[in-house]
Amino acid sequence: MTGRLKWGILGCSRITRSALIPALQASDQTELIGIASRNLQTSRDWAAEFGIPRFYGTYSDLLSDPDIQVVYIGLPNHLHCEWTLSAAHNGKHVLCDKPLACDLAEAKQMESCCSLNNVMLMEGFMWRHHPRTQRLLELINQGKIGTLQLIRYSFALPMPQDDWRWNPAAGGGALWDVGCYGVNTARLLCNAEPLGIQACTHKESHKVDVTTVVTLQFPGNVLVQIDCGFTSPFRYRVEVIGSDATLLITRGSLAGPPPQLYFCLDEEAQRIHFEGGDQFVRMVEHFTEDIQAGCGLRPPAENGVANMQVLDRIAGAIAAWK
Repeated sequence: MTGRLKWGILGCSRITRSALIPALQASDQTELIGIASRNLQTSRDWAAEFGIPRFYGTYSDLLSDPDIQVVYIGLPNHLHCEWTLSAAHNGKHVLCDKPLACDLAEAKQMESCCSLNNVMLMEGFMWRHHPRTQRLLELINQGKIGTLQLIRYSFALPMPQDDWRWNPAAGGGALWDVGCYGVNTARLLCNAEPLGIQACTHKESHKVDVTTVVTLQFPGNVLVQIDCGFTSPFRYRVEVIGSDATLLITRGSLAGPPPQLYFCLDEEAQRIHFEGGDQFVRMVEHFTEDIQAGCGLRPPAENGVANMQVLDRIAGAIAAWK
């Protein structure tokens, strides 16, 4: 498969507007030719606004288009499995928004269906594809911070009350929405799967988790603490603590400057500079290149089943804690 791959998008979501449409239109490896919504007028309006040639009033209509080779699924979590399976049956490669599914059984079903239909499936963790992540891994693997001992991961943001993420039937909750990033980060930086898991949460008057705290134990006695939430001021902070030094990633807001990486020794913090780049562009190009090469997903990409397995185990730990 050579040349620019033709993409379609399922769902007119915030992430579609702010990140995926710009990324697909900025890359010289991809061509965005279609967008689908459950409302034909919505997809028509978005197509006109962004100059997308084709629009569809159902997701099935887009998936039936023989010209589309790859789809991005930006739908609520409970729809990821259904439409990934449909895309695979229609011969489309799938880039699916995180989390890949609502549970491990769904994730395995998605992986199996895509494999049987000879299409590729990748979970949309854009942060893995940024040069910042590559530099972070290099510093850890080169022993620049000594022996890795502890990772602290915090991600929270005030979630609007009318957002579908408050709906348990849609796969909502802070762990699934933002805590999944912490799990994904820990697994990548530790290059392993957790041996032990403890977790607790609170829901207040809601039916989904509002705040969740997770502790993971990895091989080599590396401990990871993840906290995530929907009702506190924005915070994003990752501390990677070694025996000799600490790496720190932090940002002030989602709308502001991108995260910054610091090397911290004693009480001094040195900012690490590197060439930037849109991490969403890098993600779609990485996936496009893997499809064209026909060689399966290369690191740092993954199909998300292992991440969902850890999330399932965390859900089990929460149930046991209660």
